[in-house]
Amino acid sequence: MVPLKEYLNENGFPTLFLEFDVTVPIGQFRIRVEAFLEMIGAEELF
Repeated sequence: MVPLKEYLNENGFPTLFLEFDVTVPIGQFRIRVEAFLEMIGAEELF
């Protein structure tokens, strides 16, 4: 996973790594994805 993330970042593609766990509420993932979309300027997609 790390080499792929590094390659994408080096070539101008923003990345977000989410590790799912059944004990973590889905709301936390939604917040992280929304923040990532805002960071890349894609908030109008949703």
